Amino acid sequence: MTPYGYYNGWCFPKNIDYYSATIPIETVDKKIQENWLSTYDYFSKKLTLYHKGKQLVLKNPANTARIKLLLSRYPQANLVHISRNPYDVFSSMQKFISIVLPRYCIQTPPSQQRLQQVIFNVYHDRNTSYLQQKKPSR
Repeated sequence: MTPYGYYNGWCFPKNIDYYSATIPIETVDKKIQENWLSTYDYFSKKLTLYHKGKQLVLKNPANTARIKLLLSRYPQANLVHISRNPYDVFSSMQKFISIVLPRYCIQTPPSQQRLQQVIFNVYHDRNTSYLQQKKPSR
């Protein structure tokens, strides 16, 4: 729905670094942030309408790095962060991508070594952004 979505990199892996760079969204241009947020808002409204106004529970690991931006639009939102062993996350993500990528990939899939590097970089960037944004514990 947006040219700035991380998951676009699964379809167009030659540009996966570009799409991955939008995960810590505070690092991209404000116009891109607003475009992404407007699209997310539109998508959320469609889901809410479809589910007859029920409160949404959305799971998107990329949003871990978008706390401040999401709270700017949805100040009453409740956010839940689930922490897992990084080795388990890496292994799970590697397995998941090896199954999903061939189904969605429009371009030639990257090598296994390249995918491992992308997974590592995305995990690192997402969690670094999360740690910078989260409120200090009291």
